[in-house]
Amino acid sequence: MKTKNSWFVLLALAVLMASVMPATFAAADEGKGNSESVSAAKLRFKMMGEGFSDFGFNVKHFFTFDDAAKVELIKERNEKMKERQKEWLEIKADTLASIDSGNMSAEEKKEVVELIQEKHEDLINGHLQLTNEIHELELKGKGKGDSKLEVEAEEESGDLEKSEVSMGLNIPLRGHSGLALLTERVKSDNSTLTADAAKALVDKRFGLKDSQVSTVVENGTTFFVVTGNTSMTLKGFTLAKTLTVKVQADTGRIVSIDFSAHIESTGDAANEIEAKIAGNKTKVEAFIDGIKDEFVLNTTVRAEIIAQVAERTGLTPEEVESVIDFDVRAEERTEIEVEIEDGMAQVKTDIRNDSGRTKSEFTLNTTNETEIISEIASRTGLSVEEIENNLEIKGEGKLKIRIEGNDED
Repeated sequence: MKTKNSWFVLLALAVLMASVMPATFAAADEGKGNSESVSAAKLRFKMMGEGFSDFGFNVKHFFTFDDAAKVELIKERNEKMKERQKEWLEIKADTLASIDSGNMSAEEKKEVVELIQEKHEDLINGHLQLTNEIHELELKGKGKGDSKLEVEAEEESGDLEKSEVSMGLNIPLRGHSGLALLTERVKSDNSTLTADAAKALVDKRFGLKDSQVSTVVENGTTFFVVTGNTSMTLKGFTLAKTLTVKVQADTGRIVSIDFSAHIESTGDAANEIEAKIAGNKTKVEAFIDGIKDEFVLNTTVRAEIIAQVAERTGLTPEEVESVIDFDVRAEERTEIEVEIEDGMAQVKTDIRNDSGRTKSEFTLNTTNETEIISEIASRTGLSVEEIENNLEIKGEGKLKIRIEGNDED
């Protein structure tokens, strides 16, 4: 079983490898502008280096909990994806040049092109993941009333939507003489992908609704273009996304994805109010019609809290009472100290509950524990069982009763 320290060591090592290894692998790609340098081995080596970099990003992403920090992390990742695509576009150009020159065997052509197509899909998936996450952060900012998060996420989502990373690296199998021999790998069962089949596959993969499919022919290659919608709702706002997915008919591969989104109010936001009682004050966090409001009240009495929240929000006291959630469990506490001396019991009570805080002191003319407990129960409203279960002996002639989270709900 790994200790906490060993996990930190492993994570630190992983991040170090992720930062160092890509540079090492990149060195192997020097001269990649020369078409003779293209080989499946070098491409796999480069992809391995990028895999370490991806692992480093995933570790950082996993341990990033602040939403604003997540936006910054996505910005960095987006720039990295752009750089990566630029490098692979150069590799793709060198590959096509090498194929045209006749320096590759049919098997080499197949292997290299398969690796580039794999990277093509990897780039598109990575871009789609970032775009989805930034839009969800934008929606979260809107729902929480966090205008700074909303604006920063919206700016980055605009950059992602305009990014050409969504175009990937697709190599058209038709219209390029050197790749004609590779068309046999289109379908394992030699069947032809239909428009309806393409639509069904895209709908299932991206969860699209009300999608439409059309057929286009570009430079002798047939593509199916599937356009559909998907959405998610948070606190009275809906993130509506439209995806346009272009699928190459003879390979079934996704060539590109266009992604657009907008946030709109549902007009029927569920109102939520949380009241956190701390000491003699109450912190209120309210979502009314999708708008967030936070304020502090100088009272801990429920009836007064409800009345003041109603006045501030414009709701009726009945509406407030139906949705308000009092967080008082951590603040409700009963402390009772008993000191027995000279045939008498000196009792001090300190009781906090939703009605506020009450302190009292009284003297009992008895030293009998059963009688003391019975009298405390009578004066405080606690049960004898509660007192007995929480009774502590703090020394000769000293007793203490402490009860946490005494919630009447």
